[in-house]
Amino acid sequence: MGLRGLNAARKVEIASKVISSLSTSGSFHTPQSLLSELTMKLKLLETSIELSEFGDKRAVAARKLCEKELERVMRQVAVFVEHASKGNVELIKSSGFEVRSANNRAMPMKAPDEVKLKRLEVQGAVFLNWKPVSNSKNYLVQMCAKAPNKKTNWLTTGYSTKSRFVVESLTPGSSYWFRIMAIGASGIGPPSEVKSIMAA
Repeated sequence: MGLRGLNAARKVEIASKVISSLSTSGSFHTPQSLLSELTMKLKLLETSIELSEFGDKRAVAARKLCEKELERVMRQVAVFVEHASKGNVELIKSSGFEVRSANNRAMPMKAPDEVKLKRLEVQGAVFLNWKPVSNSKNYLVQMCAKAPNKKTNWLTTGYSTKSRFVVESLTPGSSYWFRIMAIGASGIGPPSEVKSIMAA
C-alpha cells in the first residue's frame, strides 16, 4: 500500500490519489460500497488531523485510530486491485497504488485447508470457517450458484481478517459453492478446495 512509515498527512494524499484514480478508471469496476467507505475514512482522518494539531492527547489518540481505520480499508481496496488487475503492473499503477519491488517479495501463500460450511438459524445465512494460513493478512471469499468448472465466473462475496466468514441473503433451498483464498505480502494465494451447501 506504500503507507508504512508515513505520517497521517501523506496517508491522506495517497488515499485521495487512489480514490480519484479508481473513480475515473474504466479498467476497474470498483464496488461503490468500498469506495464510499474509503472516502468516509479519509474524511474522518482529515478532520482528526486538524483537531490534533494542538497536541490534545485525546485528539492525537483519535487521529491514530482514524489512521488505522484508513489503513484497514486501504488494504481491502489494495486486495481488490491486485485481484482485478491479475498482476498487470500498468493496471495496478493506474489505480493509484505502487508496485512492490520483486526483490522484496515474500513467500507465496498456500491454499486454505479444512474448509467447513454450516447453515445458521438465520434464513439464507451460511457460516464458513477454515484453517488459518501462515503469514496471511486477509482472506478472499468467493461464491457461485452453479456447479463450478474452468469457465466459472466466481463472485467475490467479501474479505475477512479472520479464518471465518458469514454469507447472508442466500436463497433458501438453493445450493451454493464456495472457495477461499489467503492474501499476504506476496499477493493472493491459490484457491481452497471447493465446498458446497444448500441454504436453509
